Amino acid sequence: MDHGGGVDLSPLGEHPTLWGLKLASRVPVAIGPLAALPVLAHLDLSDADVSDLHRVTELRGLRVLELSLAQWREVREHGLLPAGLAAAALNGFARLAEADQWATWLQGAAGQR
Repeated sequence: MDHGGGVDLSPLGEHPTLWGLKLASRVPVAIGPLAALPVLAHLDLSDADVSDLHRVTELRGLRVLELSLAQWREVREHGLLPAGLAAAALNGFARLAEADQWATWLQGAAGQR
């Protein structure tokens, strides 16, 4: 739903068995309401304009995260790697060198947890 310049995800809180979600939006999306989804394990935000990406750390059951290169850069810069992450995907366009840097960083960050 679009509510005056943004997408309202709060109705998803009524779905306690939702385990996978792909969001695609050109208007801002706030992912805070997704923290109410107890079994959300797989999230793809790579095609969404996420206004509060820092809240990805509140998604306690998250195991798989798919983001664009710009989103992964924000995660890296702000130390936002979710604690229980088991798999990750770099979606969209990235040069080989950028993808290699991302993979190296992710391996190191995962190894420090």
